[in-house]
Amino acid sequence: MVKRNSKREVNSIENSITFNYFFLLKFLVIITICLIHHNFYELNFIYDNPFLNYIWVNGHSLVSIMFLMSGILFFYTSHKKISNNETNFSTFIFKKLKKFIPLALITTLFIYGMNFYYRDFISSGEDWIFATTNPFDLIISIIFCGRTVFGETFINNGPLWFINVLLFCFLIAYPISKCKKNAPLLWVIMCIYGLAMLAYTYEGENIRIAYPFFNHFLGEGVFSFFFGVLIANLFSYMKKSNKVNLIAKLVSGLSVILIVITAIFYPIKNDPDTWVSSYAWLTMFFYAPILLLLFNIKPLEKLCGHKIIKHMGNMSFHIYAWNYPIAFCFYFPFGLLHHEEHLRFPDQLDSWWFLLIFLLIHLAIGILSYYLTNISEKKIRELKAITH
Repeated sequence: MVKRNSKREVNSIENSITFNYFFLLKFLVIITICLIHHNFYELNFIYDNPFLNYIWVNGHSLVSIMFLMSGILFFYTSHKKISNNETNFSTFIFKKLKKFIPLALITTLFIYGMNFYYRDFISSGEDWIFATTNPFDLIISIIFCGRTVFGETFINNGPLWFINVLLFCFLIAYPISKCKKNAPLLWVIMCIYGLAMLAYTYEGENIRIAYPFFNHFLGEGVFSFFFGVLIANLFSYMKKSNKVNLIAKLVSGLSVILIVITAIFYPIKNDPDTWVSSYAWLTMFFYAPILLLLFNIKPLEKLCGHKIIKHMGNMSFHIYAWNYPIAFCFYFPFGLLHHEEHLRFPDQLDSWWFLLIFLLIHLAIGILSYYLTNISEKKIRELKAITH
């Protein structure tokens, strides 16, 4: 007779599940995204290398991994507390805003202020990239970290569109978790909603239709986030089962097969911007299997539990938020600021050292921002302890 796990054992197993490898993966993904944002694939030494060029050109879909991991972590850190009424909406959403808004405020104000400075150097009076000098846009950028959810383009600190969409996902995920038994069905419906946005807001090369609560970027985030929540259920089942080792081997084997098949048949071209290949396909058959495979590699999980790796992961959002402010200061001395979609790098910058310096600056600013933020939070906690 097969012995079933008791409720206490199941809860103990769920509490023991960790995703330490997310820290390392998040750091690597965000570093890559920050480089991709600025079209370094147009440097000849990258463009002439098929592998590097493939990574750079197709790397825009890496944001899907961030949404996937966010969905998985939501399931394990918040879903059960919400469904059991252990936390209320204000506490839940305030915790999210506390994490993102202060850094978004600082970086957005930096871009907003520098845009006034930059406008003096061009005759057209246009704004740099997505930054504007419109006060209303500034307020929207700070409160909502952008307006992507509302169907508009990026404004001011463009990369923060990820936070704008992620907050929307949290707002939807909270009431769904309250539904308890019906939650899995609603998660599936949200995945379908995301797929519909990806499918029906695309009209050819680089052309996207954008409506409030129905646009391409929102579709990417919603589909990947709620697909991540569904994947988390699989993680949970794998840990609860009496045949956990067998399931782990089967899932790992299937993941390797899907990864290899996708790598072989995924279209290698300079314009992979179709909704199936770039987002839904890669999320389901490449990124999710990678997460499943890494989940079952215990030495990696143990290695990534080191405090240095954890600090790298926590620091990654600071690197991401400062990406555009750093770009402004970095491009200006080289005369690279203009309004075309793609940058054109001088021949003297076509080398690894240029890429390396850009990366090291991101790391330095990210470490400084992370360190100062931690000090500020510690001082605030000490002040509250004294006053109370």
